[in-house]
Amino acid sequence: MMEFELDVQVLSSLLLVLSVILVDTLLGIIRAIARQEFDVRVLPQFLQTSVFPYVGSLIVLAVFSFFVPEIKALLLAASAFLLAKYLAEIKDKLQDMVMLAKADTE
Repeated sequence: MMEFELDVQVLSSLLLVLSVILVDTLLGIIRAIARQEFDVRVLPQFLQTSVFPYVGSLIVLAVFSFFVPEIKALLLAASAFLLAKYLAEIKDKLQDMVMLAKADTE
């Protein structure tokens, strides 16, 4: 029987990046609603092209890293790059929402 340990570093990096992706997605939806541009018919396509590829890739790397420890380095590097990407997008969305709020008050 094959045994493997759950690596805390792998799980924590996976959960961190998935959480940031979730926050970014929710902010994007909120921003689209605020701009009156939200269309629920476009949401599945957005999830399919902009969210699920990253989520799926990270989960696949995490699963394989349990069986092939060398993949852990690739997962951690991918997590760092995706974290930087999504944090930058969150910053941009928040700035855009602040500008939108200022325009509404003027």
